[in-house]
Parts: sequence; C-alpha cells; structure tokens
Amino acid sequence: MNILPFLFFFSASTFAGAPHLVAINPFPHLTAQQFAQQIHDQGAKVVIASIPDADGGEWNYIMEHIASGSPDWLSIVPLISTAGAEGWNEDISSALAMAIPKNAPGVMAVIDDAVVPLSTDVVCSMPLYQGSTTELNQYVVDAIRALHKTTTGKNCLDKLVNVVGQSTEFSEDL
Repeated sequence: MNILPFLFFFSASTFAGAPHLVAINPFPHLTAQQFAQQIHDQGAKVVIASIPDADGGEWNYIMEHIASGSPDWLSIVPLISTAGAEGWNEDISSALAMAIPKNAPGVMAVIDDAVVPLSTDVVCSMPLYQGSTTELNQYVVDAIRALHKTTTGKNCLDKLVNVVGQSTEFSEDL
C-alpha cells in the first residue's frame, strides 16, 4: 500500500478544516457600524488596544476604509482619534489626508482643530509617508480640485498650498 496519497489527503484535509491558519484579517467584512458598536460597548481605548498593529491586519483594513472617503468610515474617526498611540494617530491623519480627493466634504466634517490628529494643520499638510513623486503630485492636484469645490475646505486648501509651496521637491518637479 502506498502511504503517500494517504498522507497527502490527511494533511490537506487537516489544513482545509483550519481556516484560522490562513486568515490574515479575522474580520474581513467588518463594517463601520459594527466597529462603532464595539467602540460604544467597550470604549475606544479598549477596542483600539485589542487591534494588533500588523501589516494586512484589522488596523490597516480600517485605515484603508477611512482613506477611501467612505462616509460611514469617516464617521468613526472622531471616536478613535484620541484613543490610540501616537503612531496610530499618524495613521488616522494620513488616512484622512488620502480621503480628501475622494470625499473632501466628508473629511472637512471630521476636521477638529482641538484634536491634533484631526487638525487642519496635520491633515492638510500632506502627512503621507509613501508614494512616488508622480503619485504625490497627482494627489496634490486631486486634493486641490476637491477642496476648491467645497464650501468648507478653504483653510485646508490654504494649508496644502502653503506646504506644497515650501517644498523644494514639489517646486522642482512641477
């Protein structure tokens, strides 16, 4: 009797029945409403502290949704903006900045100058930590267009233009 097919079947069926071994994000379909309910039930600090800060994990999933400009996810931002560590606050500011070209009015509704990671000075000063010069230039153009179309984006637009105007890299590339 050849044992090799048996071992292959046994090992394949063992791992097929163990989805926790391959799942990267334990909540791949977490909605903004579910996340808000967790925060309401347990408190923001407890919920944020329970989220592992790992690439491809739940925190990145949440930041990607905020960066998409989704109104539901933007509404979560004030709930989590003071609950995490400094690095997480930078992630929130960066996600909000990325959302400006996609939903400038939604981002402007979340801006709160009394909360540093949500302030005009932080969110509108391009707190972006990745992207090529071409991608960042396109971001600036798209963000300026989006902010110019809003009635509430003047301060953010002024800040963004000021930051870009003081940047030697951008002035050389434009």
